[in-house]
Amino acid sequence: MKNLAKFFLLICSSVILFASNENEPIFHYGAEIALGLNIHIADFNKLQNIPNCCPRYSTTLGLGWSLAFLLHKDITKDFSLRLRAGFNSEGVTFKENEFIGNTTVKYVEDPTQIVLVPVTVEHFLKPKLLGIFLEPVAWYNFYDKFWATFGLNFSNLILTKVDQKEVIVSPNNVTFIDGKKERNEYFDLDIPNANKFQFRPTLGIAYDFLIYKDAYVSPEIRFSIPVQNLSNVNWKLSYINFGLSARFPVYPPPEIRYYYDTLYIRDTATVAILGLKSERIFLSETKILETVREKVEDGYLFKTYLQEKYKREVPKFSQLVTDLKVFGKSRQGEIQSSPTLVIEEIETEEMFPLLPYVFFPSGEWELGKTKMVLMDKKDSDSFEENSLPWNTLKIYENLLNIVGKRLKQNPKETIVLTGCNSNTGVEANNIELSRKRAEAVRDYLVNIWGIDPKRITIRARNLPEKMTNPTIPEGIEENQRVEISSKDWQILQPIRLSQIQRISNPPFVELLPEVISDAPIKGWNLTIGQGNILLREYAGGDLPTKLVWNVEEEPIPKLEDSVLLKFSAVDILDQKSTSSKSLKIEQKTIKKKREELLGDKKIERFSLIVFDFDKADILPQHIPILNEIKRKIATNSKITISGYADRIGEATYNKELALRRCLAVKNYLRLPDSQVVLEPIGSEVLLYDNNLPQGRSYSRTVQITIETPIKPLK
Repeated sequence: MKNLAKFFLLICSSVILFASNENEPIFHYGAEIALGLNIHIADFNKLQNIPNCCPRYSTTLGLGWSLAFLLHKDITKDFSLRLRAGFNSEGVTFKENEFIGNTTVKYVEDPTQIVLVPVTVEHFLKPKLLGIFLEPVAWYNFYDKFWATFGLNFSNLILTKVDQKEVIVSPNNVTFIDGKKERNEYFDLDIPNANKFQFRPTLGIAYDFLIYKDAYVSPEIRFSIPVQNLSNVNWKLSYINFGLSARFPVYPPPEIRYYYDTLYIRDTATVAILGLKSERIFLSETKILETVREKVEDGYLFKTYLQEKYKREVPKFSQLVTDLKVFGKSRQGEIQSSPTLVIEEIETEEMFPLLPYVFFPSGEWELGKTKMVLMDKKDSDSFEENSLPWNTLKIYENLLNIVGKRLKQNPKETIVLTGCNSNTGVEANNIELSRKRAEAVRDYLVNIWGIDPKRITIRARNLPEKMTNPTIPEGIEENQRVEISSKDWQILQPIRLSQIQRISNPPFVELLPEVISDAPIKGWNLTIGQGNILLREYAGGDLPTKLVWNVEEEPIPKLEDSVLLKFSAVDILDQKSTSSKSLKIEQKTIKKKREELLGDKKIERFSLIVFDFDKADILPQHIPILNEIKRKIATNSKITISGYADRIGEATYNKELALRRCLAVKNYLRLPDSQVVLEPIGSEVLLYDNNLPQGRSYSRTVQITIETPIKPLK
């Protein structure tokens, strides 16, 4: 407080003596306001992980402002130092027009009509940048009252948001497939990988107008030199500021006398409970008890306090009551009270496509650095496709073993291995790296699977023929690969697996545990069991608001006995309370459904071999699968075609891409509208881990599900 008082008196004295003090000022203080012409030097098409179809954003101008407090110190007659600190706004709006060829759109007058027409769109990208800055500046008086300024601007951006959209500007009577004229529309997104700390040298020129003794108003033009990018793209920020500052002198203060008095404080009461920190207040017994319950986590101390209070063993007056609420939850999110779990067996056959690519990390060529499962030669004899897990990515990891086994079974067939690179960084024009990758795959097939090297052709190139966008991180990663191709369908045909699948209705059970307790809870436990079989067990210290039991995950209830759910809790006094609930179970096995004439169905699932990046074209490798699907469709079959995409690109565009993929399959199969359901899901659901190149590739697919009723047993 004394230091604050001294500073206040210092400022007041300088104002009082402003006109009369003959001494030189010790420094100046003041403020500055400036309008700025922001110069965003840009050469990029999108910010990372923010979908955008813009071909290129270029250098753009915008308006900004700054407010600053300043301290100014004259060192000599011609040289001064100034420190500026304040806020600045450095936003702008990028606008770029783009002509796009055939685009899937709807007419405003007739939204049911979907057509392909050329459109012109305008891309908007509006950064919102607000920063606090500190800028030391050197002033040099080079002529009369003209000053040259040299500074270092250190800014910390406290707001780094961005708005974005893409708008159809012509023709004006169409919309995108979702009925809107805008897409890729986002508001207040964080700028990814924002460099919030910005360092910029500044140059300027100023002129001093004397308004009173030692007080000045100074217009100034200042230019900053850009150094750092604002994000991980080519985007720098400069500005030209037109400012006006005012500074006022602070003179040496007069001598200040201080008068002191004495204040006596007497400690009247101190309360200390169970080693808690002393509090100089009076506490009622109720308040003490509440304080102990809130602050003492040790049950022994709490119990000791109560024993001391009642001079006997603690009575069981502390309340502890548990309850468990149970709800069913459908796949659509509908909640059911008091559900009965219906466990149903369904015969399922699924076809898993093979992705014929082996992806390598940047600069690497050894197979041990990939995701491939590598075997010893002695283990290859026992490898069987039918023993592979019912998991697309696990099957992919055995790609080389599948190809090796099939080449061994078809001794006349050949393959081509094409090594590729991303053509960036250490891989730029590195054909030798591409060749080493292909040779590593060949050597594994030769040494482990005994394939004659004459049956394997090696090729090498930079980017793949059908590459992913090479300007984005995902594309760079996916282009670092070896491609496997063969003229024989049997070498790369999909894996076929069949099983009896058990599904539950409802598939999820939500469990809401509740505890009413006077004392803190020490722990809780929840078990789900059927007979002597423990299906699930949950436990912990802090009580969760909700638990979700996924019934379809193993172990699944296999009996028709009720499932028993037990929930218990223990407080710090070692008091325990338990509550139980039961769920009825109904089993529908295939045999039972057919014997009881309930009807049954066979479900067959097919995933097309992956589509090329950003494409919806039916490829030659799709044809055998589609022809087989045609043969499996009966007149009473129900067909669902679900289209998917990877995470690259804007969600609305990906949904449109998925629809085009669905339509391409439907048109090839020549299915009537009454028999088929189209589900263009796009990237709303990512089928596989999109942090992996194989996960993104497998997500570019269409899944066909055929449900065909089976006649019951007589």
